[in-house]
Amino acid sequence: MIILGIDTTGPWCSVGLLNGGADKTFTQETRVERSGPGHAELLAPMVQNILHGHNTKPSDIDRIIVCTGPGSFTGVRVGLSFAKGFALPHGIDILGVSALEIWAYAADPGAHKDIFSAADVRRGQVFWQIFSSGKAVGTPVLSSLEDAQNFCGNMPCAGQAAHLLTGIESTKPDTCHVDPKALMNWGRDKHAKDYPPTPL
Repeated sequence: MIILGIDTTGPWCSVGLLNGGADKTFTQETRVERSGPGHAELLAPMVQNILHGHNTKPSDIDRIIVCTGPGSFTGVRVGLSFAKGFALPHGIDILGVSALEIWAYAADPGAHKDIFSAADVRRGQVFWQIFSSGKAVGTPVLSSLEDAQNFCGNMPCAGQAAHLLTGIESTKPDTCHVDPKALMNWGRDKHAKDYPPTPL
């Protein structure tokens, strides 16, 4: 299975390619660039370069995993629009997943813990969701930072807003962007019908 991963939800543009052979071994490459010129200008060349570097044609891709938010209105839609436009001519499955779920997965890939995953949406507010043993508990919540701290309690915290939740254990120090490796590995055994590519 060959998977293309895309994240354009934050100030970084991230793509990854995962190629799984018949012998169950996987090779991966990821590229992350700060989107100074804008996601729309960076994304297509980044995907083209990573495919070319691995002698992979668009029609070779089996599925695309794209991050659906939370994030900038424009950035989220750039990633989703590109994924849909790329997939349609080749009949490629697209799976959409939130950054909250990927951060939780990266923090607990074995799916054994309760994880509080949070994103900073500015003005003293955070978007958060709890994951227990890899499964979402309820839907994402937008709340004040103070309320998020109260809900989090002593749970390990993952995500781009982890550093704001003072006094709470942070599971990952580098969460400025969604890790494309985590994005692709998460999507290896998921079903497209369960994860529609729609904005969070």
